[in-house]
Amino acid sequence: MLGAVAAGLLLLWAVAWVAAGPGISRGTTVLGVPIGGQSPAEAARTLERELRDEARAKVPLTAGPRDAGALAPRRAGLSLDVDATVEAARARSLNPLELLDALFGADEVEPVVVVDRPALRAAVDRVADRVDREAVDGAVRLKGAEVVTVAAQEGLRVQRRDAVAAVAGAYLTDDYVRGGSPVEIPTDVQPPQVDAAEVDRVVTELAGPAVSAPVALTVEGATVAVPPRAIGRSLAFTADAEGTLQPELDGARLHAEIADELAPVEDPARDATFDIVDGTPQVVPSAQGREVLPGTLADAVLTVLTRTGPERAVTVPLEVSDPE
Repeated sequence: MLGAVAAGLLLLWAVAWVAAGPGISRGTTVLGVPIGGQSPAEAARTLERELRDEARAKVPLTAGPRDAGALAPRRAGLSLDVDATVEAARARSLNPLELLDALFGADEVEPVVVVDRPALRAAVDRVADRVDREAVDGAVRLKGAEVVTVAAQEGLRVQRRDAVAAVAGAYLTDDYVRGGSPVEIPTDVQPPQVDAAEVDRVVTELAGPAVSAPVALTVEGATVAVPPRAIGRSLAFTADAEGTLQPELDGARLHAEIADELAPVEDPARDATFDIVDGTPQVVPSAQGREVLPGTLADAVLTVLTRTGPERAVTVPLEVSDPE
């Protein structure tokens, strides 16, 4: 009994083998191009004719949020292997299930492609050279009393080895051939050390208030106004290791900005010089002075830059200054 069943199954398999023939299964398509029922030679001619434009169409790329251009397949070492594609679509198979599929209809067959790896790597390198960019740290700068910002920008770097695999795997697929999405190539995103949130914080909490009004500076009972422009020319913001912008006030620059206003109360140090007395050179010795020292000035003014109204005032002493 079992022998008869086995013999019957073998006979059915043989009939299916003969019926399937050496051609292409009914209903077979490649990228929507029907080649079912054709001989291998006919199928090859059909694919060469119908997929010529698709095989030559540029492959559109994106890298993260950026348009990365497009690759010309020929220059990138990509091409359609017509013969291998036809062979993959051949009807006959030792597998009974595949024989039945050949008799009653087949599925879409993926095109077989040829990939010239060195050429594709070179093409991806060219794309990466255009796309790669370093991260840009956000910054806050002062031009006089005007606050100027530099926008933070993420860095982007193409993962070149993975990008080669992605492009090779996507060539001649419906993802882009039929007007679908571009091929996304893998990238690494590099965040900036100083981000947009930190820039906004500094503008709102530090830089804007710093140049919003003069600072009242009292020295030896005399009060002078330190104008916003002088503050802006002396104030900078530098990132620390955590990406936080820290204010730094250049006391020497600030002193120079208001030197004329301080002149009536300061007695600057004097360097040693020579003078001619009765035709004979005489040494005029150096002398210490009493001045507003840059470090003291910077520390005092920095503490009130975020304040408003009457609290925007500071008193500094005259201190002994040495000649250079």
